[in-house]
Amino acid sequence: MDDFFPVILGSDENAYGNARLFYEAYGIRPLLLCERKLVATRYSRILTVQVIRDFTREEVFVKELLSVLRRQEKNGRKLLVIPCVDYYTELLVKNYDRFEGRIANRFLSKELLEKVATKVGFAELAGRYGLDTPCTVVVEPGQWDKALRELPFPFPVVAKPENSNVSAYLKAKIENRKKVYYLQDEAEFRELARSVEESSYAGRFVIQERIGGGDDAIRVANTYSDASGKVRLIAFGQALLGEHLPTEIGNNAAIISRYDKEIMDRIRNFLEAIGYVGIANFDMQVDSRSGRTVFYELNPRSARTSFFLRAAGCNLMKVLTDDVVYGKREECRYVSEKALWSNVPLCVLKEHVKDPELRKEIRELVKSGKYMQTRYNREDPDIRRLLVNIRYDIGQIRVHRKYDSK
Repeated sequence: MDDFFPVILGSDENAYGNARLFYEAYGIRPLLLCERKLVATRYSRILTVQVIRDFTREEVFVKELLSVLRRQEKNGRKLLVIPCVDYYTELLVKNYDRFEGRIANRFLSKELLEKVATKVGFAELAGRYGLDTPCTVVVEPGQWDKALRELPFPFPVVAKPENSNVSAYLKAKIENRKKVYYLQDEAEFRELARSVEESSYAGRFVIQERIGGGDDAIRVANTYSDASGKVRLIAFGQALLGEHLPTEIGNNAAIISRYDKEIMDRIRNFLEAIGYVGIANFDMQVDSRSGRTVFYELNPRSARTSFFLRAAGCNLMKVLTDDVVYGKREECRYVSEKALWSNVPLCVLKEHVKDPELRKEIRELVKSGKYMQTRYNREDPDIRRLLVNIRYDIGQIRVHRKYDSK
C-alpha cells in the first residue's frame, strides 16, 4: 500500500501500540523517530526505529523530522505523523507550519494546546464548559510555604507537576521523582518541597484535594476529532488496577471498556465547543463520596492505555487514516463493546483486583476471548522479544506484591 506512510514519534509502549495498529490494518511498518530506543520496541519486526541524538531539542526536532518527511514523500503519498509523548506533541504543534505542508493530519492550535497542556489551564477551560475538576492550589517556584499556609482542604492531598510529561520535569533530578505524589501530612509536603526546590525543575506544581475512591474509580476516555473539530470517535473505560511502582503511580495497568453515553456526550460536546482537532486522552475519577465524575486532565495525544480500544474492536489509527487519507467521515462512533486490556499478567489482576463483580467480569472477558495486551503480538514473533516480555511480566508480579500496601 502506497497511499500513505506513518511516522511515529517515540519508542515507548504507546508508540509500539500505534505501530501495531497500522501494521494490523494495512500491513505497513511505520518509522519510529526517537532520542533513544526503549524496551517496548526492542526486537520488533513490525516497525523501524531511527534514533536521533538530541531529538527533543527544538531545532534538531524540526530539522530531522523535515528531512525524514522529504525522504518519505514520494508518488504523492500522504504522510501521517503520530506523537506519543507530550513534548513531541508540543514541538510538533508549535512548529507545524515549518514542515512545508508535508504532514497530512492536523492537530489542535498552539493557542488551545497552551490551555489544555497544563492541569491548571485545563481546569479553567473545563470549568467554563461545566466539567467538574478537583479543587486545586498552584505552587509557584519557591512558594511552597505560602501554598501550605493557604491550603483550603485537609490532608491527605495529591501533588503533581503542572505537566508531568514535559522534558524539564522528566530530566530533573528530583529525589524519588514520581508522576503523582500522595501526601499524607505536612511532613511529607515539606519533604517534597525540599526535593523539588533542590532540583533543576523550575516549573509549577499543583496541590489538589484527594478524591475518594480506589484504582477502580479511575475512568479514561479516548477521542478522535477531524480537521473541522467534529468528534468522530469516542471510547470510555474503567481502570481495574493502577501501576504500583512508585515512579509509575498515576498510570493505569488494566482497563475494561465501558459505555456511558452521558459522560461520553459531555466529552464530545466539550471538545466540539473548544474546536479540538486530533487525538485526545482524558483522565477522570468517580468520587466515591458524591458520585460526581471529576476530570483531571486532557492529554493531546494517544496514551499507552489507548490500546483498550483495539480490545473493544476499534482501531484508532484506522479511524484517523480513513478520515485523513481516504476522506471517510461517518457519524461519531461511540465504542460500546466491552473488553479487557491489561499491561500486567492476568495473575496480577487475579491477586490484586478485590471487587467480586470486577473479578467476575475479568474471568468472563478472558474466557470469551475479549482480552488483549499490547506487547504480546502473534505477528511480531521474535523469540528475543518474547523473552523481554516475560522478564517484564515477572517484574510486574514482584512490583505489585512489594507495593501492594501503598
